[in-house]
Amino acid sequence: MQITKSPNYLIKNPYSYCFRIIIPQDLRLWIGRKELRGSLKTCYLSEAKFKARLLASRLQLLFYRLRKDQRLGTLTLKQIHKLVDLYIVETFEWLENKWFEDEPDEPHILTPSGSRLDFYGHISELRSIKEDITIDMASKNYSCLEKVADELLEANRIPDLAKDSKEYQVLCRELMKVEPKLIDVEINQLMGDFSDKPDDLLTNKSDAGPKGGTTPDVPSITMKNLYDEYKTF
Repeated sequence: MQITKSPNYLIKNPYSYCFRIIIPQDLRLWIGRKELRGSLKTCYLSEAKFKARLLASRLQLLFYRLRKDQRLGTLTLKQIHKLVDLYIVETFEWLENKWFEDEPDEPHILTPSGSRLDFYGHISELRSIKEDITIDMASKNYSCLEKVADELLEANRIPDLAKDSKEYQVLCRELMKVEPKLIDVEINQLMGDFSDKPDDLLTNKSDAGPKGGTTPDVPSITMKNLYDEYKTF
C-alpha cells in the first residue's frame, strides 16, 4: 500500500514561512486564481505548520461551500462571459494548430493539392454557416451552439445547469454572438490575413494575458469571502 504525504502548504523565503494552496481546477473559474499565497509572519517551522494547517482547513471548508453553491446550477452574466472568453481563446488556439497538423481535417484547404473550387467552396460554406447562425439567433433558436455550451460546462465541471434555464440560454446566445466573428477570423486566415487577435473579441479585455489567454482576476462576493478567511490567521 502506497502512503501519500499530506501537503504542508509551506514555502520558505529568506525572511519567513509563507502559505500556499492550489485552487482546485473546478473552482478557478469562480475564484479567478490558480493559487493563493501569503506570509505566515513567522520564521519558526512549528508555528508555521500550525498556522498553515489551520488556514488550509478553513479554505477547504470554503471550497466545499463553493462547490455546494455551484450545484444549484446558476451562472452570473460575468461567469458566462468568462466561459465565452475561454471558448474564444481555445478557438484561436485550434485555428493556429490547424496550420501545423500533419493530417489536417481539411487537407484540400491547408495543402497545395486542393483545387481553387475546393478553396472557395469551403469559404462559401463558412459564410453560409455564419448567416444561418445570425438567422437562428434572431429567432431565438440556440440549438446550433448547444454542443459547444455543453462541452464548456463539462470542462469547467458545471453539471447541473438545466437546458431550459435562462442562464443556459444566455450562455448559448453569447456564444452565438461571438461565433460569426470567429468564422470571420477563420476566413481571414484562409485568405492570408492573420492580424486578428483573441483580445479583439474578449468580453473582459482586462482579463487577457500577454498571449491572449484569460486569467480572470475580478473579485466577486465569493472571492471577498475567500480573502476574509485567508487573512484571519
